[in-house]
Amino acid sequence: MRNVAPSQLTFAILAGGQGSRLGGIEKGLLRKDGQTLVERLLGLGLARADTLLISNRGAPYAAKPGVRLVPDVASAAGPGAGLVSALLAAKTKWVLLVACDQVGLTVDALAPLLVEGAEARCFRVGGRLEPFPLLCRSSLGAKFRPMLSNSPGPTQLLSSCQLTTLEATPERSAQLRSVNTEADLAELGVERPR
Repeated sequence: MRNVAPSQLTFAILAGGQGSRLGGIEKGLLRKDGQTLVERLLGLGLARADTLLISNRGAPYAAKPGVRLVPDVASAAGPGAGLVSALLAAKTKWVLLVACDQVGLTVDALAPLLVEGAEARCFRVGGRLEPFPLLCRSSLGAKFRPMLSNSPGPTQLLSSCQLTTLEATPERSAQLRSVNTEADLAELGVERPR
């Protein structure tokens, strides 16, 4: 096995969630240390080939330079549709997908995923599959798309491919956390948009 070449990697940020547990807020626009969560992820500089932002509400993100805004291929199908949309829009062999509200992600946290081999790689946290971040072959988009009629979640989609999972250490588990509740905002030092 070898590391995925940066030129063969598309970086996809999924920002299509409803943020319903936070009153319908656009979670990619939440702020930490003076930056929006999307800006923090873009600052990781992971892809040399292409960066995608997957969202049906493009207006808040339209001005991001160097980022291709991609709507969901099936707007009511949840995060599974975001995953499929990224794979179909990618121009490279591999896609690294992250959720826009995974505020603790670093290049080091993502490095174990960036290895060629199985069709997809992600972490397990406490024995439970954590679908994002996810390294996935873009060719799976065509396989997954017909499945969207049943609104599957990412875990259901991944169950139909060759998946390698890595058990996350406690430190890495903390880096994978998402912002979902008011308590998460306080605990992770995240602020609402100004």
